[in-house]
Amino acid sequence: MKILEEGFALIENMKGPENILVAKYLYQIADIHNIAGRKKEALAYFEKAQNLFQKYYANTHQLLAKIHEEQANIYYDLGELSRSVEACLNALTILQNIHEPNHPNLGKLMLKISRLYEKSEDYHRSLEYFSSSLKIFKQGGKSKSLELVPIYIELAEVHKKLDNLGKCLKYFSKAKRILQVSENVRLECTAFVDCDIARILCLGSN
Repeated sequence: MKILEEGFALIENMKGPENILVAKYLYQIADIHNIAGRKKEALAYFEKAQNLFQKYYANTHQLLAKIHEEQANIYYDLGELSRSVEACLNALTILQNIHEPNHPNLGKLMLKISRLYEKSEDYHRSLEYFSSSLKIFKQGGKSKSLELVPIYIELAEVHKKLDNLGKCLKYFSKAKRILQVSENVRLECTAFVDCDIARILCLGSN
């Protein structure tokens, strides 16, 4: 887009090609390309912004982690799961440098990584990151929170794919217990989990 190119040229001429404002403007250009659906152009500008941010902040800035997450989302949209995982792991490294070990942002990103590994059919690594994210959420005082229900259900499904029916049943049961004691939960939600439990019991009896 011509207006973006003109704006970039203006800032680059005023501040120099390696100024931090140039990096921030590159990020904005990448974001606009991404919104417009120009994924490959967005990746190119995100990479340029990333390289400049790394010169200033190494791996210790929140925005650099966000760039890696944006790249991960684009790679996912393009069907490149391995590159999406790689970008998320890069983001995780940065967040681990700037946050405490039990920070919720780490839990959210680990949950995202676990789902990518599940999508890639790497179930053992998926379980590893599901368990790590679950530990963080529990440490944050959410041991009985409804937010844990989808995590327990996903953990159960991964264990089912690995034929770990005992652990599968364990996590479905955990999800059900939270639903039973939570207010404003529609009864059919618990009923659907009961159906999942019944399926596992049937598989275990065969």
